[in-house]
Amino acid sequence: MTKLQYLMIPLVVWYGYLAVGQMKVWAGPVEFYSYNMKYGQSWGMYQNLCYEQIKLGRYGEAVGNCKKAAESGEPVAYNTLGVLWERLGSVSDAEGEYKLAVKAYPKFYPAWKNLVSMYVKQKRWDEALAAAERLVEIDPSSWEYRLMVGKVYWLQGNKMEAENNFEMVGKMAGDKSEVDQVIEEVKNNR
Repeated sequence: MTKLQYLMIPLVVWYGYLAVGQMKVWAGPVEFYSYNMKYGQSWGMYQNLCYEQIKLGRYGEAVGNCKKAAESGEPVAYNTLGVLWERLGSVSDAEGEYKLAVKAYPKFYPAWKNLVSMYVKQKRWDEALAAAERLVEIDPSSWEYRLMVGKVYWLQGNKMEAENNFEMVGKMAGDKSEVDQVIEEVKNNR
């Protein structure tokens, strides 16, 4: 290495530190995305900013960014906006966003899972069961989705169908002890 190359090392390090500092990387994700929005506003930037604001509990700030992300028509943006509406207590708006997500991409399982969870909380058993069965159609090899179907049946009071599904789950899952524990939690309404 030449003397000039040795002299350039601190300059390169200083320039890199300055460039990273200017992008607000060290300030945190919200500050990073907010700062970089002035260079281009893609739906992904709005989505990331929305997601980070939700994680921090800054729901009021997240609404505008989530709405801008959802304008893209991307299912993940609709789903995130649905999560936000649910946390703000607007269940009907949340349901609408989840439905937009699965309309945009019918196999988008996170929105289907959110629909199942929301319907169960509201004791809307038929809709919860339909959404859970849709998850099984999307991925028939998933014991977790089959377990959701069993859970809905159990909570609905249809113990025989629930037990049939739990039996299928036991055959599908690799770790029987984990499955037994989860099924026991469902049966004890936890």
